[in-house]
Parts: sequence; C-alpha cells; structure tokens
Amino acid sequence: NVATPVVGAAYMPPKPIEVSAVITESTYGDTLLPARKEQVRTFVQAIGETLRDGGRVLIPSFALGRAQEITQILLTAMQGGQMRMAPIYLDGLTRGITELYEGMLDELPEGLGNVKKTSKQNAFLRDPVQLVKDKRERERIMQSDKPAIVIASSGMLHAGASPQYARAWLPHAENALFIVGYQDAESPGRRLLE
Repeated sequence: NVATPVVGAAYMPPKPIEVSAVITESTYGDTLLPARKEQVRTFVQAIGETLRDGGRVLIPSFALGRAQEITQILLTAMQGGQMRMAPIYLDGLTRGITELYEGMLDELPEGLGNVKKTSKQNAFLRDPVQLVKDKRERERIMQSDKPAIVIASSGMLHAGASPQYARAWLPHAENALFIVGYQDAESPGRRLLE
C-alpha cells in the first residue's frame, strides 16, 4: 500500500466494502521493516560510498518490477547529486523487461510518462543506463576496474548473469553486492546472506 517509482499504491476504497475472499502476497507479512524512505536513503548512501571508493556494485534483481524500481531509484539519486554518475548496466532478463516497460508508460505512474513528455528522454533507458547486449560486452564490464553498477537477473543468484558478475567482482574488497529481494531458503543468495 506504498507507492514505488514504478507501481502506484494499492487502491483503497473510500468506504469498507463487503468481500467474500481476499488474496494477497505476504512474503514479509510477519516482518517489521524500516520505513521505505529510510531503506532507500541507506541503499543510495551505501552504493554512493562504494562508487566513490572506486568499487563496482552488483544488484541481483528480479527482472520484472524490482529491476525497474531500482533503476529509477538510482537515476533519481544520480540526478539529485546523492551519488556520483556511473554507468548502470542492465543484464540478463532485466534488459528485455525494461524495454517492455518503456513501451507501456501509459500504464505506469504518471511521473514516468512525464519524463518522456518533458525531457524527450526514455523513462528507464536513458543516460547512464545501458543494456548489456552480449557475452563479449559482459566480459568487458566484468574486467573493467571503473566504478559501475550492474542490475542483473537472477535475483536469487541461481543462474543467469548475476552469478557471473559475483564470481568476478566479489573477491575484491572494494566491490559490493546488494540484495534487494526475497531469497528462497535454498538459494545461493540466502546462503550468501547467512
């Protein structure tokens, strides 16, 4: 029931209505989390510190929704001066899904459509966001020592592009990995958290 950069808050009817069933997602339903603004502020600050110190950031993400939300948070922080400008690479399934999001701005929160109307830029795929087109480009990014952010599938580090970046970057202390979603008990991401 809290709006995010890519999804409006849940609709709450003005008056109670009679229902016979409610179906809801409740992954963190029994967990008290910090306020969203505080989580975003801490996230942006930590990524900013990593970039400032010359590190690279890996954000394993679910391709649908979360990757686009994280992209918007990072773009806003960079444009607002909360962190330095650095390339944001989208890899794996996050590429195609984000391209689809660009095509459906009319269905997304008004602010995203306004970006395109007022600045003539894409809402998601604008500087410094870049799509990683192939394995060769992925290898180049992994071998570079320049500060950068990669948002890549899979969000739980099962497969896809994320484990490749993790193997390349995590042995180096200046780099960081940020978990931004649920980690199944059997996933590599959960083992890493533990």
